[in-house]
Parts: sequence; structure tokens; C-alpha cells
Amino acid sequence: MKELLYKSDLSQAEYFKDIVATVREPLLVLDAELRVLAANRSFYKFFKVKTGETIGQLIYDLGNRQWDIPGLRLLLETILPQKATFSDYNVEHDFPFIGNRILLLNARRIPAPPKEAQWILLAFEDVTEHMESDRTLRASEQRFRRAFETAMDGMLLIEKTSGMIVNSNKSVEDSLGYSKQSLRKKTLWELGLFKDEEQFRQTALELEEHGMVGLPDISIPIRRGGHFPADVYLMDRAAVFQCNIREISERRKAEEYSRKLAAIVDSSEDAIIGKTLNGTIISWNQGAEKIYGYTADEIIGKPISILAPNGQKKEFIQILHEIERGEAVAHYETKRRVKNGQIIHVSLTVSPIKGENGKIVGASTIARDISERKRAEEQLIEYSTHLEEMVDDRTRELRQAQEQLVRKEKLAVLGQLAGGVGHELRNPLGVISNSIYYLKLVQPEADEKIKQHLAMIEQEVQNAAKIVGDLLDYARIISTDRRPESITNLVQNALSRFPVPASIQVRLKIPDELPQVYVDPLHIEQVLGNLITNACQAMTAPSLKQLAGAASSSGSGKLTITASALVPVSATRPESSTGWDRQKQMLAISVKDTGTGITPENMEKLFEALFTTKTQGIGLGLAVSQKLTAANGGRIEAQSEPGKGSMFTVYLPTQDG
Repeated sequence: MKELLYKSDLSQAEYFKDIVATVREPLLVLDAELRVLAANRSFYKFFKVKTGETIGQLIYDLGNRQWDIPGLRLLLETILPQKATFSDYNVEHDFPFIGNRILLLNARRIPAPPKEAQWILLAFEDVTEHMESDRTLRASEQRFRRAFETAMDGMLLIEKTSGMIVNSNKSVEDSLGYSKQSLRKKTLWELGLFKDEEQFRQTALELEEHGMVGLPDISIPIRRGGHFPADVYLMDRAAVFQCNIREISERRKAEEYSRKLAAIVDSSEDAIIGKTLNGTIISWNQGAEKIYGYTADEIIGKPISILAPNGQKKEFIQILHEIERGEAVAHYETKRRVKNGQIIHVSLTVSPIKGENGKIVGASTIARDISERKRAEEQLIEYSTHLEEMVDDRTRELRQAQEQLVRKEKLAVLGQLAGGVGHELRNPLGVISNSIYYLKLVQPEADEKIKQHLAMIEQEVQNAAKIVGDLLDYARIISTDRRPESITNLVQNALSRFPVPASIQVRLKIPDELPQVYVDPLHIEQVLGNLITNACQAMTAPSLKQLAGAASSSGSGKLTITASALVPVSATRPESSTGWDRQKQMLAISVKDTGTGITPENMEKLFEALFTTKTQGIGLGLAVSQKLTAANGGRIEAQSEPGKGSMFTVYLPTQDG
């Protein structure tokens, strides 16, 4: 081992020690054998190591071998001897004492090649917080821009000092009849929201003090004539004011109609409730007060979902959707929560309320308390139920509970194993990938046999990386970034990422008029890619020498991908339902092959983790696909006939579903 830095030539040693001591970022001085000659205080403090454990050690042995990183080895042992420096090499690593960090590495040989190296300066810059902040800021800006452009309310951004409109969304442009360009030339008082500039200045002062100012129930002139009734809210947004304009014309009509209805229905023994199409209660008679326990003053203006038992609000939304279509719900039996928290049974009849122009503006509900009748019915059912049936039900429940418990324990162990194994395999795969890159770089004129073998290694590394990715995808909690996306884009991207062998005919049946689905595109492209890959493997027998996208010499077939809109899928309502169902709009994407098919005994295990009938892979593709599809609000179904092929269908929600 070479002598340490402090034993070297005194003038040079003192010179470099001064440099090392004054640099604020962590810094190491290495000798030609990559042993540490010196380290500054920032290095010891940041990586939580001691002097005795550092000076004289190989860099790879520092801190419990936390710097034994394949990428760093490649740079220090291969790249740096040929080049004098490398800069901004990005390393993301989970260090023992400081956790996961993102570092930029910079190194310089002294002296530069071709002379023999004496010292190597290696500097570390921690950019973890900067990278995370940058990602968070970009995500926040995207969310605000998406919310601004797609908001149902009209929205304006106003320059604080001049009152000039600097941006607008489509809703306000359509409502007031202006283009975006013409709105940007106006002030709020020219638009009619304020009487004059002085009134705007006074309101701006209130905004500076309170952060929000409301202008309820005002009429804004429309460009083509007439007025637009709205509630207006101004909010202070740093350099600009945000102005929200919410239409209230339907609310005005519904309130007028409810006043006429109240005098007739107030004395009924049944609960008679009026509400707007967004579910806001606008009338409440004495019968409703008697059944539910709330007075009119306590509940008018509140959402009808306040009566939902255990927070189950979807039922109310579906009823209002039927009312919007002009349909009535008659004698529907369900449960409601009263003021004291008690759950009661009620029979409902819900009918549309129409305005003067015949347009539906709200809903009227007549409710009758049937709790006594339901209790009598439940007792009768309980007495008439045979004991043997009850025992059978209980036995089945226990068996299912046991199976679920065993399955959860297996999946828990699998999740822990997947995370650990996945992270351990990434480093060696990275080394192999970097080595292939280096070999291609230094041997551009290699013969075809060497190139072929390098391609084989690269292909197998990709296969191994996919297995690692499946392991990590299965182990981690999935978060989604859902947005509207066309089926055509999803399918084309999946085919691009997962090429089909030339021997297989691909046929697409995707109508142009299909609505968009509301999903995370990367997730669904992975799901479709897994299904396409499985279909191709069922129809071909590729060898290790066959590259992705090349024709198979031992198989052929037809791959058909179709998409269609479904009749809304019915979902069973609570036990008290009398036949009325919720509905959800879905799209179906089917991947059909002419391969070997799946046996009936294997069909039940298709989506179980670690189940596979293939010689390659570990049986996580379909399990991960099912998990990703469920995270996006969809599901996967499979059909197969041995000897004739299989078809996997992915059901995905539309933007309106």
C-alpha cells in the first residue's frame, strides 16, 4: 500500500489537505490503487463514518462496503484511466446510515493521462432534496393546469394591479360568449363583475386582508345579450387573483318551484323532501322531521347524503342520475340514518321536478318508515330458516376465511421476498448492462458472431429485468396517475413496447368512435404488453438466439385485438334492494390468440402469483396485470379452449363512467 497523503511530499500534501478541508461538499483523495489518502470533514459528517475506518482503505470497503457500486467501479477502473475526468455521474443508492440518496459524482485524475495517476479527487454532491422538490413542483403545476382547464365552473386569472384578465378556461368562455383572446383584453369592470375600477380596488384590498371575497347571486352581461346568473368567488393567488364563476340559474328555478310545493306537502305524514340535481336539500316537511329527527332549519342546504348509513353515498348519486334522465324510482326499499344515529328502513318513491320550460331541475322524494314491517319480515325469515342450512353457511364461511388467511400469509411472504430479491438483482443486472454497453463502445468493428452473442446477452438481461420489475410491481403499493386516454394509443404503444414476431399476423378491430378510458396509460400499456407477450408465446417457441420482433422458425398464428363499448355493467345493490341496480360505463379490450389454449384446471389459477406453465418466467405477469387493472378501476377476464386458443378481456372505466 502506498504511503498516506500526510506522509507524502510536504508542500504537495499540505496543498491538497488545504483543498480538501475547505471544500463544503464531501470530498475524497484517492491514490492510484483507489485507497483513501484524505477525506474532508463534510465527508465524515455526511456519510457518518470515522477517520480510522476511512484513511488507507479501498473506497469499496468504506462504510460497510456502501460504495461497492457496480456503476462506480466501471467509472473508476475503466473510464477514468482513459479519460482525465468524469462529471455529474448520477448515483441513487440506499446507504446504511443515511437512507436512500441521489448523488452527483465528479472525479479528476492528477496528473491527466497518459502519465501515471498519482491522486484521484472524488467529490460528492447531494441533490436528493433538489430532485424531489423539482418533481413535486412539476406535479403540482400539472395538477393545477389540468384542474383549471377542465373545471365545470368558469375560472379567470386576474392581474392584481391592473385588474386585467390574463387567462380563462373554456367554461367561462362558453358561458359569457367570449374567445380567450378577447377576454384577455378586458378588465373585470369592463366584463360587468364590478361597477367601476374603484369598486375593484376596494375589493382587492379586502382580498389582500382576507384571502377570499364572495359576490353571491349576481348577473353578468353576456356578449350576445342577456345575463348570466352566478355566484362569484375571488381568491388571492400570489401574483394573481383567481375568479370562480358558478352558474346558479337552475338553482334559482328549483328554489322558486320548491316554495310553491312546500305549502302543499308540509302537512303530509310521509316525509316529502325536495332537492336539486346536485343533491342539496331545498324543502323538508313535518313528516320528514318526524321520521328523520332533523328540523328544516338544521337540514335545508345540506346534501341529501347526510342520511347515508355508514357513509354509503353512491346510492344517492345513482338515483339522481336516473332522475336526470327523466326516470322515476318507485317503492324502492333501503336504509337511512336518522339524527340520533339509528338506522331505519324506508320505502322511497323519487320523481323528477320540472321547471317552467319542461327541463328537469330537481327531485321530489316521498319516504315512509317501514322499520316495523321489516323487523317482522326478518323475524319470519329467521324462524323459517332451516338449521342445517345455517350450519352449511357457517361451514362455508369458515372454509373461505381459512383459505383467505392462508392466501394472505403467502402473499405477505411473497411481498417481502419480492422486494428484497428485486433490489438485490438490480445491481448485477446493471453491471451486465453497463459491461455490454462498454464492449460495444470499445469494439465497434467486432465480427458478427460477437455482436450476435452480445445481443443474446442483452436480450436475456432485458428478460431478467422484466422479472425483477414484475417482482417489485407485485410487492409495492400501486399509485396511479389516471387521465383520459384513447384505446388506439394504448394498443399502439403496447405493440411498440412489446413487439410481435413477424410470423404472427396481427389484426386490430378498434372503432374510431369509442370514448376515452380514464386510466394510468403506463399501467394499462404494461397490462396489454403482458397479454400480447403471453399470446405470442402461446403461438411460438422462440429460441435464445431469436431477437424481439424477429420471425419465429417454429410457430405462427393470428393475434386479434378488439375494443368495444359495453352496455353498462350492473352491480348488485345492498341486501335491501328490490331490483334497481347501479350501472357503470366500461370499455372492453380483448387480446385473442390461436395458440395452445389453457386447460380447465389451470384456468382457476391463472391470476395466482407464482403460477406458470411456461419454461421461462416466474408466474407474476398475470398477477401484476390484475393488480394494475384493479388499481385503475377495471378487471380482467379469461376464456380459453384447449387446442383452439385463448382470449383475455380487459374492462376499463371511461371518463364518464
